Amino acid sequence: ETDMVDKYRIATAMQPFMIAFFANSKIVEGKDSGYVSYRAHIWSDTDPDRCGVPAFIFDDDMGFERYVDYMLDVPMFFIIRDGEMIDMAGKSFRKFINGDLPENNTYVPNLQDWEDHLSTAFPEVRLKKYLELRGPDSVAAPLLYSLAAFWVGLLYDVQTLNKAKDIISNWDIKDHLIFREAVTREGMRTNMPKSKNTIGSFAPKLIDLAREGLQSQYQQSSALIYLDLLESHIQNK
Repeated sequence: ETDMVDKYRIATAMQPFMIAFFANSKIVEGKDSGYVSYRAHIWSDTDPDRCGVPAFIFDDDMGFERYVDYMLDVPMFFIIRDGEMIDMAGKSFRKFINGDLPENNTYVPNLQDWEDHLSTAFPEVRLKKYLELRGPDSVAAPLLYSLAAFWVGLLYDVQTLNKAKDIISNWDIKDHLIFREAVTREGMRTNMPKSKNTIGSFAPKLIDLAREGLQSQYQQSSALIYLDLLESHIQNK
């Protein structure tokens, strides 16, 4: 659980870097949208009950139970019975599992309902049996592979993970929300929270940290070429 919390916080705090690195949705209906990542901007203005950054993730009691409590209060969309989708829009899953909805006279909650419900929230980092990271725009291979190389390097080596924790140690939820929205417009020029660095000026250090993590895990990993590709890519942004 502690490992999940560390990874969740770091992955969430680093999503603005990923938005800037992989920004690829500037043009909307043939015109400059004014955003480097219009897609990321749209997600910051979509259904606040189930999108964005959950405010509790930097709290001391962040953990599996806190995430479950969050999901219990995300309004429902549906349940499925006999292959048919049953409209449950706006209903409380907490009330549903407690038997407090009129629908409980017809439907008994089950584990599949919960698994389906988990898929209807879209926070910046979504907790399943893994962490789903939702920040970057889509890009073409082989640059796409650098995304995986970056996260494996940053999150799967203990020493590198701890160094990443240090980078964000004094950020709070307000810092992150401001950072997250600013990057959709400013991209690599965005100022980091509580720092004189921009994403662009700090990016080489962050990529070096991911490179260090990959080398620690795999010595001469062939994936290192994708971090070189990423570094070359952002130098041209």
